Amino acid sequence: MELSQKKIETDLVDFIKSSLLEEGIFFDQNTYLWEVGLDSISIVSIILYLERNYKINLSEEDLNPENLKSVKAIADCCTKYF
Repeated sequence: MELSQKKIETDLVDFIKSSLLEEGIFFDQNTYLWEVGLDSISIVSIILYLERNYKINLSEEDLNPENLKSVKAIADCCTKYF
């Protein structure tokens, strides 16, 4: 499966806005997740979304604060799985 980083970013932003954030909160691919109140439970939801929708399993190595700080960082980390 070949997916672009931009496609993953767009999908994740849409998922987060529709499922994890209250309406009216500004959020884009560069927003730090903690800045909008997303917590560890939200991160687990994002990881499950990636695993279900893209059929990937992020390695423990990839599950670190630097890779999970924003949608852009998450998408960048995920592209190596395709």
